[in-house]
Amino acid sequence: MKSLRLSFRMVPKAFILSLMVLGFAASPSLVSAQSNLDLPVYQVTESPADITPMGMQQQACAIDNLQGAVAGGTLGIFAVAEQGFATLFDPTGSGDPGDPGCFVGEPYPFQINNVQLSIAAAGLFGLPPAEGVGTFEYVIKIWSADEDAEGCNAPADVLFTSSVQTVEITEAANQFPQTIDIDFEVEDKFFVLVESVSWSGAADRSPSAVLWGNVPLVECRQYVLLFNNDGDLVAPDMVDVYDTPGWTNVIVNGETADQEGDVDVAVSDVTADPELVQSLPATVTATVSNLGEVAVAGVEVVLSANGSTVFTTSVNVAPGASTGVEFIYTPATLGEVELTVSTDEEGDIDVENNSASTTVTVIPPADPCIFSDDIESYELGGLVSQSDQWVTWTPGAADQDAEVTDEQANSGTQSVKIGAAPEDVNFLLGNQTSGTWNIGFFVYVPQGNGAYWNIQKSQTEGVEWAVQMLLNSDGSGSIDAGGVDAATFDYTQDAWNEVEIVVNLDSDVANLYFAGEFIYQWTYSWSATTQDAGLVQIGSINFFPEAADNPLMYVDDLSFCQYYNNTACEAFELVADQVVVGDNTDATPWDGSLAEDATCWAEGTNTVDNDVWYTFTVPADGSYLVSTNLEVLTNDDTQLLVYTSSDDSCEGELTAIGCGEDIDNANYLSEAILEDLTEGTVIYIMVDGWQGTAGTFQIGVFSLAVAENDMCVDAVDLSNLVGGELDMEMNSETYANTLATGGDVELPSCFDDGSLDLSLWYSFEGDGNTYFITTNDCGGDINYVPFGDTQLAIYTGDCDGLTEVACNEDLDFDNDIYEAGVEFPTEAGVTYY
Repeated sequence: MKSLRLSFRMVPKAFILSLMVLGFAASPSLVSAQSNLDLPVYQVTESPADITPMGMQQQACAIDNLQGAVAGGTLGIFAVAEQGFATLFDPTGSGDPGDPGCFVGEPYPFQINNVQLSIAAAGLFGLPPAEGVGTFEYVIKIWSADEDAEGCNAPADVLFTSSVQTVEITEAANQFPQTIDIDFEVEDKFFVLVESVSWSGAADRSPSAVLWGNVPLVECRQYVLLFNNDGDLVAPDMVDVYDTPGWTNVIVNGETADQEGDVDVAVSDVTADPELVQSLPATVTATVSNLGEVAVAGVEVVLSANGSTVFTTSVNVAPGASTGVEFIYTPATLGEVELTVSTDEEGDIDVENNSASTTVTVIPPADPCIFSDDIESYELGGLVSQSDQWVTWTPGAADQDAEVTDEQANSGTQSVKIGAAPEDVNFLLGNQTSGTWNIGFFVYVPQGNGAYWNIQKSQTEGVEWAVQMLLNSDGSGSIDAGGVDAATFDYTQDAWNEVEIVVNLDSDVANLYFAGEFIYQWTYSWSATTQDAGLVQIGSINFFPEAADNPLMYVDDLSFCQYYNNTACEAFELVADQVVVGDNTDATPWDGSLAEDATCWAEGTNTVDNDVWYTFTVPADGSYLVSTNLEVLTNDDTQLLVYTSSDDSCEGELTAIGCGEDIDNANYLSEAILEDLTEGTVIYIMVDGWQGTAGTFQIGVFSLAVAENDMCVDAVDLSNLVGGELDMEMNSETYANTLATGGDVELPSCFDDGSLDLSLWYSFEGDGNTYFITTNDCGGDINYVPFGDTQLAIYTGDCDGLTEVACNEDLDFDNDIYEAGVEFPTEAGVTYY
């Protein structure tokens, strides 16, 4: 639901049309900035110790060549002119502070064939490109590593120096990939130094090397050394960026001779909790050791449950080393399960030690119901004296008691019979104040009789009620909730009908279902007895048939349970333009095969971990937005999928119609736009947490208006915002461009992305003043366009022949201000678009 608001401010010889746009496609400059933000970028001012983070998080360790073809990293450096930088390469890879490689074994001697790097112009980091144009000359040096240095390894001796390399930094590109052929063999761990020879550009714009990619694992990170033009360290100690989210970016390609010796991989120490809960993910760990003489890479490690493969992964292990392996196992069957971790490495000289096992017991999930009563444990006759859960409306009033009877039963042979006055009983629910709860029972009303019940917000009778239902003797029914006769319906007499009330106390919203049909949603705190909103609390169910005509009702199978909406058939009903709080903390995967529909989820993370479900019945033809991009609660990283059903029921075949992943690289909530839905269509929404992310979130389904001003001829007239007092902002209403189809004009001169997607049109009449027109925010609108990134062009003429007079892409890209804004003089009486 991307929206925009326009505001005008008259300034001396200027006014501001603040055009807040939500949902424009990102401009090229923003795309570049977003890519930048994906990288850990560090700025050097005076010394290496002054490196400070300027960037974002990393994603996945991509180092997979175990023979020393070293994958690169993403530590970009603004270096002072004629400084260089170095990285330590250590294919032994133990992960110790002085040994931070991602590699195994001792693959030396190592033949270096070439070094790859990507020189980056200053413009890549948002600096003015023209100031970064110049010629960069550098050499590649190979240094030995001093393993005896205090603290981390330090460079010892120069082993190799390449010829001078030259690259022309131009305005035409931001990156300049380089491959430097090197024919040199190293005997031990080494440093690679990119050392500046000369730079003809501005002194504070010398290039730095960047390779796009990120690494989350500490053992995959390396170190940075800065050198001056004499090849000496700028500071006596290495700059340790071990705790930063990235590593340097030189790629070394080469090869090693095949190692000689025996292969012996062993598995030991398989552990898991002795009791696992069915359908709840659990952790299984094992130790994989290399008892042989040869480093082994990509050892396949398999977890099996009772002989059936559950999951497979791979590890790298150096000779004499061990590594822990962790699996996530979700038990499906109850009882004892033997969990086995095994390997099958080619050439292994001892296969007897290739597997280890542990036995666990899988138990049923805990009963989420706090109270349940099927009435089968009571003797026939008076009810209240047989249970602490049941009380009369007036404490101790024996004449208000109900009767345990075998005349009717939904299950078993007994139920509670409640008839004429003064019979009046409460089923206590504990004064709950938080969480989501399901209140359920079955009710039977004989032909020609009536019934009544309500939800009391306190176990103390008469404080305040939340909802009341009246079942009339003619088969009609009504509820008071959020108002009198908020919903009416018909019901079947001489039959058991299920009543279900789902109350989300954290969202202050409740849904009522009757006989399997959704009846109504309301704000739970609504009160008929107080002027303002009342309690948000669940106290008891009150059964008082006397409120109906010819009263008589039977009640059976009462329950009060925590509500997890963990399957499509337990989906929580949403209504248009209402926000509710969801919680997937205790959710388990319902149907992992649905991950096949997750076409927009990031590759490698498209697994269903802890999903919860919602349903929505389309109230009118149109387009809708499903969104968790609302107030950020404890779960700030959601994924969603949207389905229709073959028969509009939860048991029909589900077909994916929408997918949602991260809003942008700084907002990991999700949304999906559903266009051209038909009234009455039932959709099912699955919300999952990225890689197991759990907690509370907000969700809503919002109706989307089709943009009516996405063509010039339909421009919205904003002339009423022109001519205000100096320096006074004049604001328009909020507009939505989510469903805009594009512009009908040639691409404006400054629009770097080459697109007019999602464009909207406005017009106003000039008055001879000079105006500054810009976009602004929407007063906290939750669907404000990410980063405020808009584009703006101003035209004169008519829609059949427009002439561009002003254009802007970003107000201040260097300072991350991506709103568009232009200043230009107007002519009185001239229409501007």
